[in-house]
Amino acid sequence: MPPAEQSAALTITPVYATDPRGPLAVPTGRIFIRFTPDIRVEAHRRSLAERGYTVVTIPSYAPHTAWVQATNDDIATSLFNLEQLTTLPGVVHAEPQLLMQRKNR
Repeated sequence: MPPAEQSAALTITPVYATDPRGPLAVPTGRIFIRFTPDIRVEAHRRSLAERGYTVVTIPSYAPHTAWVQATNDDIATSLFNLEQLTTLPGVVHAEPQLLMQRKNR
């Protein structure tokens, strides 16, 4: 593949470390959000969309939680606007999904 075509197909993402000597962690762009148990995510789809997020999946066993991501699928946008999710009424937790190398024990 020519370099010009390669660069169009590549996505550059941030990489983090859990501490200076810790393992590297790569964000997926998905955010796990949890409301109080009495609030269903379905009731907040519109509020999430107004903040630039779309619901990816809602676990059937926990309808007060969901994986969401930026509507434009941009990892940086998901991370940058994470704090906006915490302003929704009833949100008790919002955390980015980070992939790390698996270690065998």
